[in-house]
Amino acid sequence: MKIKNILILVFIFISLAGAYFVYFQFFKKTAVSTEKIDFSVYARDLFREFETNEQTATIKYNNKVVEVKGLISEIIKNQDNKSIILLKEEDAIFGINCSMDILDKNISGIRPGDSVSIIGILQGYLDDVILTNCKIKNSRK
Repeated sequence: MKIKNILILVFIFISLAGAYFVYFQFFKKTAVSTEKIDFSVYARDLFREFETNEQTATIKYNNKVVEVKGLISEIIKNQDNKSIILLKEEDAIFGINCSMDILDKNISGIRPGDSVSIIGILQGYLDDVILTNCKIKNSRK
């Protein structure tokens, strides 16, 4: 009976530790600095790298601060009322999904078709390349 109770406590501890790890991996708030950019790349080139060899691109870019330059295709709001900027080429089905930092005030002056440079943390590739905690470095109409 004593061993059974110990196993239950170990299971609970491991479950709590796992939940803690998952929570902070997915909901961590990392400040993005314009001084420390790991990679600077055009949106079409970044997407092609993931499309060509996802595993190599993931190893290269995942959790790195990336500056992406491209044309805005669409600006939408997500369920948390944060802006999402989509960068893609005219003929592309998928592209770069940039989830903006909620404090970024520069978003009010931009529109689809504008050329932008966005800095964010690359979090992976689903159908789009996913960048989080993004900030607009500069934009041109």
